[in-house]
Amino acid sequence: LEQLKKINSAQFVGIMESLSDPIRINILELMMNGEICVCDIVKVTGLSQSKISYHIKILKDSGLISDRQEGRWVYYKLDLEVLSDIQNWMGNLISHPRIRGIVNNQISKFFDFFESLFAHLVVDL
Repeated sequence: LEQLKKINSAQFVGIMESLSDPIRINILELMMNGEICVCDIVKVTGLSQSKISYHIKILKDSGLISDRQEGRWVYYKLDLEVLSDIQNWMGNLISHPRIRGIVNNQISKFFDFFESLFAHLVVDL
């Protein structure tokens, strides 16, 4: 029950909203390899700097990513603690006896996505 308290429902909704765009999913997947700056995301995706910055802000506001500044560059990375909290929350939700029998394939795929994000972070640490 303590693990469920780390993420409240408003935070969870914000996280889900931040994951509702394919561009943001792509950005998160790029961050699986470690820190990245907007200029590198622009190179890989071919999208404009302003469009990437807009999506980065949404991801940062949701808590999924964090940043650090080095000189004039800002580097972004996945936030391990938040991903761990989501992993625990989803695991508790999916394994709850009243839900376990009705978990559909989409929820399982969503959980697998977070598992892959978390696995990359653990390996990189």
